[in-house]
Amino acid sequence: PTMSRFQNNTPYFRAYLRSLKAIADRAMNNTNVDPVLDAKYAAFAANGLTGAPWNVAEPGANGLKKWIGTMHKSIISVLQSRGVLAVSFAVTSSTNLIGGDTNVVMNGTAPLEVKTIRVNGLTVPLTWTSARTWTIKTVALQSTNILVLEGIDAYGAAVPSATGLVTMVNTNAPTSQGVLPVRINEWMASNKATLLDPANGKAEDWFELYNPNTAPFDLSGFYLSDHFTNTTQFKIPLGTVMAPLSALLVWADKGLTSANDGGNFRLHANFHLNKAGEEIALFDPNGNWVDGVKYGAQATDISQGRYPDGGTLIYSMSHATPGAPNIFANTAPKLDPLTDTSVKAGTLLTFQATASDIDNPPQSLTFSLETNAPAGAEMDPRNGTFIWTPTQAGTFVIGIRVTDDGTPPLSDAATFTVTVTAPPPPFIAVLAPTITSTTFTLNWEAQAGQTYRVQYKLNLTDGQWTDVPGDIPAVGSSASKSDALESGADHRFYRIITIP
Repeated sequence: PTMSRFQNNTPYFRAYLRSLKAIADRAMNNTNVDPVLDAKYAAFAANGLTGAPWNVAEPGANGLKKWIGTMHKSIISVLQSRGVLAVSFAVTSSTNLIGGDTNVVMNGTAPLEVKTIRVNGLTVPLTWTSARTWTIKTVALQSTNILVLEGIDAYGAAVPSATGLVTMVNTNAPTSQGVLPVRINEWMASNKATLLDPANGKAEDWFELYNPNTAPFDLSGFYLSDHFTNTTQFKIPLGTVMAPLSALLVWADKGLTSANDGGNFRLHANFHLNKAGEEIALFDPNGNWVDGVKYGAQATDISQGRYPDGGTLIYSMSHATPGAPNIFANTAPKLDPLTDTSVKAGTLLTFQATASDIDNPPQSLTFSLETNAPAGAEMDPRNGTFIWTPTQAGTFVIGIRVTDDGTPPLSDAATFTVTVTAPPPPFIAVLAPTITSTTFTLNWEAQAGQTYRVQYKLNLTDGQWTDVPGDIPAVGSSASKSDALESGADHRFYRIITIP
């Protein structure tokens, strides 16, 4: 019953399928994992750990590689059976709408990587109707509305190719007093120290209206509300006329309406703003929709608003500007210095890159490797963990980049140098020799398939080693080589080497 409820909860089940696909794409993918396994096995072999008593198995056709390949195919099969393996991002409802309703409902499909959808930069309410299909709702505020849809992954990054475009012509867009409707332009739902309300000397919530027209706009008798469905919550007093291209400050201080003074560009609405997320709407005297915003959770003393003033895109502002033009400027993140390092071939190199960003509220940072990264190197985009097991000696200059999710996205990059040295020669364990009256036999632990050569010197100070004729290809876990005892010689020095 529990699993049945889980599978019937579409957002949860979709997140489960998304995790499965991520496993198939990375951890259970031979393309990614095999080079790492090969390098690790080479390191074991170089240190003589593949024979007795260690018996480290080669991860080939019958080993770990095969199991990973089997798991990959199993996960892919599950995703295929659910119809979610290769889903494109598409708007399946009409992309050219004409009507008199400000509410717009759109349907479509999305790949598993998509968790949320933004419309013109703003995250909108989203319903997953199945593991591959979605429905979103937004509003069309202008006469002609260009709605840009963008799929966003679980880490806040845009999913490549997950975009769509819908055009909506609103035949009932209000234009009675000006070319463009007055806009709800900026808001702060958690004001602690930014601005004091002159009516009571306290830091109350506030928002502002903006007249985008080059002519005055009379707001007398219009209504403000913190609910899209309540069209008459707070009536704007007579004489509230906005100058061209001006902003009107509205205090959401609930009940201090006696202090309203539209002529001095401040009002006091009879409601508060909710820090956890809410709606703000403007209606004309007949209750017709003029403008509205639906915002999510807010950070203390950080305003959100339109940029440029009266525009369609909404951002967290660099500085709150109640009653003045909005200011938005994204600041690039800063990647902390990277340290050059050295490592032996076949040895795992891992560390965590870190970065900072002064923007507030904090932005999501994504880490990536530059195009000069060596084969097999990986970077976790979420936390900056770098992983690489080099397989050959050399000097490698590797670039790392960190990118924020601001508008426009900005980034910082740096490089570090890795010096990879050759692995140490394999260790050969020599066993007790066998001696007869005519021969001296060397015995040692061996690796099957490896060829060995025995050499000798009469004195260690001699310049060259002399080969004992006949190399020895090992066929088991031990090998031996016999050398005839030389008459009159009381000693020899031997060594055993491997032959590539």
